[in-house]
Amino acid sequence: MKISYDKEVDAVYIKLIEGEHQCRTLQLNDDIALNIGKGEKLIGIEILDARAVFIVMIYL
Repeated sequence: MKISYDKEVDAVYIKLIEGEHQCRTLQLNDDIALNIGKGEKLIGIEILDARAVFIVMIYL
């Protein structure tokens, strides 16, 4: 697993499975998208407006 953060756009990407993959994107809401690969495996998670999303998650 690899987590990267781009502070210029306030986005986090969590790559769960290394390597190159052809994925389809499942948009959960305006801020969170899942990258789904072959065999319906979850390859990665993209979180936009990351600081706000993580603050909300802490308080849940």
